[in-house]
Amino acid sequence: MRAIADQVHDFLWNHDMNCAQATLQVLSEKYSLNLSSQLLAAAMGLNGAGRSGAQCGLVEGALIFLGVFSETRGWDRYRVSDLCGLYAREFIGNFGSMNCRDLRPQGFQDGQPPHMCEDLAVKTITFSCVFIDRFFKKRSEDDLSG
Repeated sequence: MRAIADQVHDFLWNHDMNCAQATLQVLSEKYSLNLSSQLLAAAMGLNGAGRSGAQCGLVEGALIFLGVFSETRGWDRYRVSDLCGLYAREFIGNFGSMNCRDLRPQGFQDGQPPHMCEDLAVKTITFSCVFIDRFFKKRSEDDLSG
């Protein structure tokens, strides 16, 4: 399996994916989950809510993945919702915010170099993998009370 940094770089630079799409693609490869082309297309607008600075696509991509992956494991919607809430709390604890405007304070301006969030994407996707491994290797309901 390719290292996360190599995958992120490839998806951003060679496939011109946004952060949500790259997150979904890296996680789907790591966890052998086939994603539909419609899901990846829908993620096009999830880069800070269409570059508005709202919720970050790095978070949104991971949350979408958690929902789809959990469903394939037979989790009910309440357990999935609890898992996503815990993910959000831990993400904020690690990165300070889930908002693109905070994580990318320079916003989206003309003339900026492309893919400015590449390093952040590697960190957040690595965080997501650790989080996913924790819940899908142990599969303990008690862990969600976190």
